[in-house]
Amino acid sequence: MLEVSRIEEVCGILEKLGPTGVMQVAKLMRPTVTNKKVGSQNASKYCARAADIGLITVNDDEDNHIYTVNPNWRKIMAGEETAIKPINRRISMFSFAPSIFHLMHN
Repeated sequence: MLEVSRIEEVCGILEKLGPTGVMQVAKLMRPTVTNKKVGSQNASKYCARAADIGLITVNDDEDNHIYTVNPNWRKIMAGEETAIKPINRRISMFSFAPSIFHLMHN
């Protein structure tokens, strides 16, 4: 449950700031249970997980990833809407060839 609230927190920060990098997101995240600052690695983890489920998008063209919140992120979190994400990797008929070849020769 803590993970979900952190992802919601990241989305809320991006909603207020607009497109921004992970360092700015980390600075604005609330402290951990032990009252420590959230580091950029953890903020990056939450951003990556939010991006995986379509709540935010990432601009990978720059050295510093720029995150942008999906305008419908609240509806997606509530289950009222689904995020349609493009497939990142092209799959060909040859993707499975080594495993099929292995099965044929055993």
